[in-house]
Amino acid sequence: MLIAVPLALAASGCSSRGAPDSPKASDGEVSLSVRLVPERPTAGSNIKAVLDGNAGEVAFIWEVNGKEKEASGDTLEKGLFRKGDVVRVRALSGAVESEAETEVVNTPPSLVSVQIKPGDLRAGMDLSADVEGYDADGDPLRYDFLWSVNGLSFFNEALSGDYVKRGEAITLRVRAFDGEDESEPLEVDAVAAGNSPPYFVSSPPAGFSKHFIYEVMASDPDGDEITYAVMKGPKGMEMKGSRIEWEPVGDEGQADVAVSADDGRGGSALQSFRLTIGKEKGDGQ
Repeated sequence: MLIAVPLALAASGCSSRGAPDSPKASDGEVSLSVRLVPERPTAGSNIKAVLDGNAGEVAFIWEVNGKEKEASGDTLEKGLFRKGDVVRVRALSGAVESEAETEVVNTPPSLVSVQIKPGDLRAGMDLSADVEGYDADGDPLRYDFLWSVNGLSFFNEALSGDYVKRGEAITLRVRAFDGEDESEPLEVDAVAAGNSPPYFVSSPPAGFSKHFIYEVMASDPDGDEITYAVMKGPKGMEMKGSRIEWEPVGDEGQADVAVSADDGRGGSALQSFRLTIGKEKGDGQ
């Protein structure tokens, strides 16, 4: 006879549990940190205190080189500090406090204006420049000059007239340096040199007997060919090339003379003088 014996099975259950949660800050905990913007301020910028955290009302105490400064809240206005100063801010909210500090750095200089002179440019003229610069820190400025003429460069405060020719373009680039930083360059173009008139390099003879001879000489900065002419003079006075010849008719009297030198490009010069007939000396001018 078979006897059935009931078998009772006890089921056991398994459960899994993750890592414990990180502790959370209670609602009453206050966090506060402060930083300064910009990180590298200059004398020409305001400095602002920027807060991170959950603090409520915050008070600010500003110091420059260890001395407190009156400031409007989270901003220290420019003018209350200068280059080299150490600026510190303390942010306070109840018993919680944070602080930050920075050093005021150099402000690069700037160029206000550059003007080439003379303004009425002619060939052969030496050129220079009037320069105005600005430095927010009050540092003395040094200027660097770079002249460019038809691909040639000259690092000098002035440009020799030997390189100033008619019609050539001239450029000047200037930088300012305050001992630490350079300014952005400022570049200006000179008006191309116009035509330069000739000028006399000779004077009429101081005296003559019966035959007046004057070798007229003029120079032209542009190298133009010069034509001479007697514009005013006594009867019989002639210009032969660059030579004046004349024989007075009478024994006494005076004669006013004017001689022109023309370069054929609109430039001319006039030389006037007075001759006294019968005397060994003439009055030239």
